[in-house]
Amino acid sequence: MTRTDLRERAVQALALVPLGMLVAALTCPATDLEPPWNDAGSGGPSGGREAGGAGGGDAAGGTFEETEEAPPPGPPALAAVRCSAPEITAGAVCVVLGARSATVRWRTDRAAFGRAECRQPSATVRVETPSATTDPRVVLASLEPAVRHECVVAAATEDGETPLAAFALETHGTGPWVALTEVLANPVGVEPAQEFVELANLGAEPADLSGWSLSDESGGAVLPPGTALDPGEVALLVADAYDPDAPGEHAAALDARIVRLGRSLGVQGLRNSGEAVFLLDPSGAVVSSYPNRLGAFADGVSVVRLPPQAPEADEGAWTTCGPGGPTPGSIEP
Repeated sequence: MTRTDLRERAVQALALVPLGMLVAALTCPATDLEPPWNDAGSGGPSGGREAGGAGGGDAAGGTFEETEEAPPPGPPALAAVRCSAPEITAGAVCVVLGARSATVRWRTDRAAFGRAECRQPSATVRVETPSATTDPRVVLASLEPAVRHECVVAAATEDGETPLAAFALETHGTGPWVALTEVLANPVGVEPAQEFVELANLGAEPADLSGWSLSDESGGAVLPPGTALDPGEVALLVADAYDPDAPGEHAAALDARIVRLGRSLGVQGLRNSGEAVFLLDPSGAVVSSYPNRLGAFADGVSVVRLPPQAPEADEGAWTTCGPGGPTPGSIEP
């Protein structure tokens, strides 16, 4: 084939190419016609990176930034926790002790199911939280009184269970079963005169309360000598000026024992914003308490323990009074 024949065939081939493609081929740099994944270090049409490569792009010619995945978190760990009255510090946890129960609270650095376990001579008591949380709180009931318990708290996630801390607690002795059952810190009428703290003898034996005391977070007063409660009897601890039939207030039950403690309850009366209240035996041990987990309330709204026989350490048993208002001197079943 001669050169003339080759030239004629080339002209015929060009005639078959669309004009737009021919112009683009003659005017655009060759690199613009190459697919973007042909850049050095790219990994193909998907824009994926080959092992050891650098850079990258997508099919539209853009670039993308790769972010490294955070490493999976390690097992939960204890976080700092601050105990507040009536809690006591037991190692890395906070504890509210009763004769037959204990509330245990701790904190973790991420949400997990909490578990507390205490060993006693007859059995092991174990309680778990119903959901994952960073602030577990459990009530250990049916503990033996006046016994040292070896306990541990743990955190559980889908990766397994992690022991967090070991501690010991000693439950109170088997004294009279007397409990705080209602507190009115913000009466409708005169303050602090119309404030009251109700307590009841829930046991089967008479309770001699001589030398016992009622205290708020600032201090308190000792009950008068000879103060005693028969089984099932209810007492109202009040200031000297308390009027059980004051207008606008709920009248005290006729059979309630009125025990007057001086000018006010606590040091200067109970704070309307809420504060913890404690019943102490002569040794200073907390026999019963209102933990002030509910804060402040409107005028004339009291807090009650329901049922009155709830474990002393069960802070969740406290709630606001019913729609009928406070019931001074009368406990609900």
